[in-house]
Amino acid sequence: MNFIHKELKIPRLVVAGATSGVGKTSVTSAIIYGIKKRGYSVQPFKVGPDYIDPSYLSSISKNNAKNLDVWLMGENELVQSFVKNSASDISVIEGVMGYYDGFGGKTNYASTHHVASLLKTPTVLVLDASKAARSIAATALGLEHKVLGDQDWPTRVLEITDGLGVNIILDLVGGAYLKGNQKVLASRGRHIVVGVPAGAKAEFDLQSLMVRRGSIRGTTLRARSLNEKVDLARAFDLEVLPGFETGELKSVIDRVFPAGEVQAAHRYMEENRNFGKILLTW
Repeated sequence: MNFIHKELKIPRLVVAGATSGVGKTSVTSAIIYGIKKRGYSVQPFKVGPDYIDPSYLSSISKNNAKNLDVWLMGENELVQSFVKNSASDISVIEGVMGYYDGFGGKTNYASTHHVASLLKTPTVLVLDASKAARSIAATALGLEHKVLGDQDWPTRVLEITDGLGVNIILDLVGGAYLKGNQKVLASRGRHIVVGVPAGAKAEFDLQSLMVRRGSIRGTTLRARSLNEKVDLARAFDLEVLPGFETGELKSVIDRVFPAGEVQAAHRYMEENRNFGKILLTW
């Protein structure tokens, strides 16, 4: 039986995080505890093959938590298992890692978002706002409106912005992406090219830029004079590095390779498997 398109009448909720370590398990446990205090029974679930977090959820709910793993179970079997095991008043699902973190860096397959979409379930997003104020809203907005490069991303951007487009584009790709960037540039918007790994040449629509009264400019560090580079390094030392010491800024490191595995590191990067920096150690 196909369960994927089946209408679910089970009261349910997903608790997801922007990243790992934001307190998903604590928040999920608190939600379960609050629901039980009001006299309702709760069936907990955990996205992925984790067995540690489910032990906490089982202890609080007094029901054995069940795992929901698309990679191991398949989509239809996952939905079937959820329906079969949702015998309580409310089902609460704790996510895994960040909301869109799944099987690989190029897809959200097996992610919390994937499971929430399969189960058509509303999601509570947990964010760590300990070192932020209004900026946390930008994080939440970015997670709410996902745009993937393998989709018709210009159309998606225009949908999200109600047809207005974006005011600033930091273009790290170049090449074929130029056409899409021009399409989503807002009136009086600025398109700044800082990298061209997809190619340094592309067709450019001057009329589109004129109609938008937009601007395009490029910048690269290697073309600057030694004095400019020294000034930038000093400014970075004074204005940026302290942020790493205080925890306000954080380096995103995907993987560390020993120097003897430099070829493996290059292959890893060429396969676009990383999300963050790849480091070599000596």
